[in-house]
Amino acid sequence: MLRRPLLPLLLLVVLLACNGLSMKEAGYRNNVKDYNELVEKATPPLKATVEAKRAAYQEAYAKLPSAESDRIKALDALNKAADKEIKDLEAQVEAANKANAAKDKAAMDAYRAKFVGTWEGDGMRLRIEPGGRVEYERSSGGVNKSLNGASVSEFRRDAFDVSLMGIKTTFKIDKEPTEDNGVWTMTVDGARLKKVGG
Repeated sequence: MLRRPLLPLLLLVVLLACNGLSMKEAGYRNNVKDYNELVEKATPPLKATVEAKRAAYQEAYAKLPSAESDRIKALDALNKAADKEIKDLEAQVEAANKANAAKDKAAMDAYRAKFVGTWEGDGMRLRIEPGGRVEYERSSGGVNKSLNGASVSEFRRDAFDVSLMGIKTTFKIDKEPTEDNGVWTMTVDGARLKKVGG
């Protein structure tokens, strides 16, 4: 009569033990996923660090004991260490990405500043003000185009977009501004322009 109540209790203990291992294994898989996401977000040289930490975590997992109770304890310790490491790496990746973004912005601001001024040549006149306001005139093949009161909406290395009342015009940068003996020149939309004013 005492055996029947023991059987369900024994089954419950086995299920809880299996569930404990299942939870630890799920924790491991989630951590690998977190490492993978960090690898995608990180930039060199931090990316290599994250990849090495992930590899070390996976190697340690492969060496875990197979006996269930030992495995649960070892995997629990491994996952806890990885949780802390992932949090530390997330903070490092975020800080590095912010620093890189600030550096990229500073570099783009410096690049964009080279375009400020009044440029003329090949039937084209282009004025870009420091605040991004643009004036543009071009005569080609008897066709006159002009923009007044437009402003730069996006600036890239190879082009910049100007918008006026929701209409976007893209200017292709064929050759960025360069200085030679105090004379600045650039080529935009196939027109070779010379800087004639600030």
